[in-house]
Amino acid sequence: MTRQTTTPCLRLLTTVPSAEALSWQLDDLGALAIEQQDATTMHKAAANRAVLIAGFADGVGRDQALAALRASIDPSDYVEAVDITDDGWGDAWRAFFKPVVLSMIEVTTPWMQPTRPELQSVIIDPGQAFGTGGHATTRLILRLLEQRVSRGTCPERLLDVGTGSGILAICAVKLGATRVTAVDIDEECIAQTQKNAQRNGVAAHIDAAVGSAENLDDTWDLVLANIDLAAFRSCAEAIARTVSPTGEALLSGLLVDQVEECLACWPGFTATQTITDDGWAAVVVRRGR
Repeated sequence: MTRQTTTPCLRLLTTVPSAEALSWQLDDLGALAIEQQDATTMHKAAANRAVLIAGFADGVGRDQALAALRASIDPSDYVEAVDITDDGWGDAWRAFFKPVVLSMIEVTTPWMQPTRPELQSVIIDPGQAFGTGGHATTRLILRLLEQRVSRGTCPERLLDVGTGSGILAICAVKLGATRVTAVDIDEECIAQTQKNAQRNGVAAHIDAAVGSAENLDDTWDLVLANIDLAAFRSCAEAIARTVSPTGEALLSGLLVDQVEECLACWPGFTATQTITDDGWAAVVVRRGR
């Protein structure tokens, strides 16, 4: 007989453009896991709409998050408390992760087998942290990294702001970086980054610590920041200070129509490249005009 467990959850109906920011808000409110359903996922939502299902450790935390969301979300959005019973398929979501294959790197999870032995293999267990390479925002920065490696212009020292699972830092080392500083304000993310770095044999090359760009007093020739527009609004100035006089920053976590607003947060920098994937964009900015 299959043992059943019940998880206190929130179900939130919103628009696709608002879903990412609300996912971050749910994370801040204590959600242990968040599933997004939209027109592109296995469980469909209506066109241009998204359903977020967030699980919590207990009903008290769930109800506190519910009250906070009801006081802050757009009137056109809807949130409710639900209890979801898991009848044993709780690990079945793993089957829907697919290897992420780029030009030089293949990203898999611990329960997958690499499919391209000629590529650099990176194994990422996201835990409760963001990033397995499957999201377009992560793929975009990895593509930009690969371009710089292929041209021989990727520096050996990098900074990864908002490292999440550590995927960008680990891939950078796999592509030739010798020292990557990785920061995140979430302790769980740093713990997961350290575990993933050890799993991939690159822990000696990654300095991972809880913190933000504001805590740093060094500069780097290449800075990676896969965060979101709200985070860029609040910390672009601090990130900009970490870019060396001849350096550049790779910015992601942006919807295509958010690029111009993000660039307005970077006075004194010029956008030199923009690439897109599935409605998302990554931008390269460099000091000067």
